[in-house]
Amino acid sequence: MSGQVTLPGIQLPRPKRHSDESRRATALALLPDVQRWLNEPATRVEDSIAQMMSALQSCGSDLDGYRLARALEQTHGWDPDAELVEILADADFQADRIYEAEMKDWVLNNSVVLEHRLCAAVNIPTLSHVHCGSWKVTSRRDEVARYGVCHPGMRCGEEYIVDAENVFAAEP
Repeated sequence: MSGQVTLPGIQLPRPKRHSDESRRATALALLPDVQRWLNEPATRVEDSIAQMMSALQSCGSDLDGYRLARALEQTHGWDPDAELVEILADADFQADRIYEAEMKDWVLNNSVVLEHRLCAAVNIPTLSHVHCGSWKVTSRRDEVARYGVCHPGMRCGEEYIVDAENVFAAEP
């Protein structure tokens, strides 16, 4: 995968929030309530999952309940109502929960250890459009291999959250 930076010794790439596996897990988390709403036999479960995955994909990162219901209506002929919109409004929460669990598993399976300590000066090429100088590590999220970082122009308490594989020691 060109352009992807990896941590030394890491065997598997970091999970993606919008991967097919994540979409399937999100659809499965919503499935019991969706199946009740559909009032259809359990034999159509795989169809429902495939259609919800399709809607999740078409909405990208905007997993708003209304947008998901609209996507299901337009592409699969569903007849959404306020109840379905409310059920699907949980999609973003479920997707975040699933992605966080996937990242925690990835960290454990790869024995990822963060190398930069708090207050360390670091460079972050992926954020060079924001600030092209040294950044400071303000927090560590060891369980998901991410850092909180800030630069001198930011307000106290503000930080960007950055994947560990995009954080490099600053040149002395």
